[in-house]
Amino acid sequence: GEKTGSTAPFNHELAKLKLRILVDTNSIELFINDGQQVMTNRVYPLGEDNLFKIISEQALYLSQLNYWKMKTIWKGK
Repeated sequence: GEKTGSTAPFNHELAKLKLRILVDTNSIELFINDGQQVMTNRVYPLGEDNLFKIISEQALYLSQLNYWKMKTIWKGK
């Protein structure tokens, strides 16, 4: 699909950031430090186009990553 991006101001002086990322069929939600900053985007991926990026002006280091697969709310799927 068409490649677009979103930006949000955030205090990069914090030593540690807690990110919670929720990915659904047509949306991506990013919660920084338990909702101190929140971003929501609607997405419409085409085919196998399923990549998203988090870009920072300063170096970011990932210390932990947890992944949960969400179940559908629709019966029969």
